[in-house]
Amino acid sequence: MKLPPSPVRAPVRAAVRAAVRAALRPALKAGVSPTLQRRWLDASALALPMPAGVRAGRGVLSGVPGRVLVPERSEPHTAVVYLHGGGYVTGSSFAYRTLAARIAECCGSRVFVPDYRRAPEHPYPAAVDDAVAFVRGVQATGVRRLVLAGDSAGAGIALAAAGRLRDIGVDVPELLGLLSPWVDLTFTGDSLRTRAGRDPLLRETWLRECAVGYRRFESAEHPELSPLRTDPAHLPPLLIQAGTDDILFSDAERLARRADEAGTLRSYRRFPGLWHDFQLFAGLLPDADEAVAAFGGEVHAALHTA
Repeated sequence: MKLPPSPVRAPVRAAVRAAVRAALRPALKAGVSPTLQRRWLDASALALPMPAGVRAGRGVLSGVPGRVLVPERSEPHTAVVYLHGGGYVTGSSFAYRTLAARIAECCGSRVFVPDYRRAPEHPYPAAVDDAVAFVRGVQATGVRRLVLAGDSAGAGIALAAAGRLRDIGVDVPELLGLLSPWVDLTFTGDSLRTRAGRDPLLRETWLRECAVGYRRFESAEHPELSPLRTDPAHLPPLLIQAGTDDILFSDAERLARRADEAGTLRSYRRFPGLWHDFQLFAGLLPDADEAVAAFGGEVHAALHTA
């Protein structure tokens, strides 16, 4: 992918950062109803350009509705299951269809995005239950090689689901692809303090409200709620990306360090000056184009290398 020269990137990055702060941050704050947040994010997603040549469809697998994004050329026996972010409370397959389509385009495989049940109406373990059921549903269609991926809260669900699949003896994915992962509901990361004024998207107060709604009466230390605590030694290889201005940057740093120590880190890439979930803005932000292309390339390698 040919990217603009660096003098062009800086003003584009500044413009997208300002748009994120003005258009999305007002919805993602404590006290705003989940219904309004969901409508707001779905409406905002209309501004993101869909790539040409990727078909979108809807359906239900194992009782879980969702979307599938199909590139022009795709291998029928490979797939990606992508778990959208949104603080466990908002986000949808519609809001994330553009990012999923770009990943599908880059990796040459179908990308399935389940609409797992969201908090606070459906607290833990509903989202993890749905993710596990959906993965098994995709595998039942004849998919032999699968990547499990997600961003933010979706990355946390992906980690929890991979651990459960392993524990119940189901074939685990070839790779776990995690963008801006939120994997610690105990809020012990120092980036919550050091990046609070640099991330244009998220506030700690909103994250805490989301966490309470999601975990309900469970301890935040439960390994499926804070999968940073899960032993990564027996998990699939981890592919991690994070922006250094992400308020949850510490989660990515600590997870990458633990996976590296366990020998399960495939790659970890930091993007200087980028915020939480910046990859969503692929098609508008050259840094996001680069990140998604790199992510898709590694997913393709995992799915097609013997």
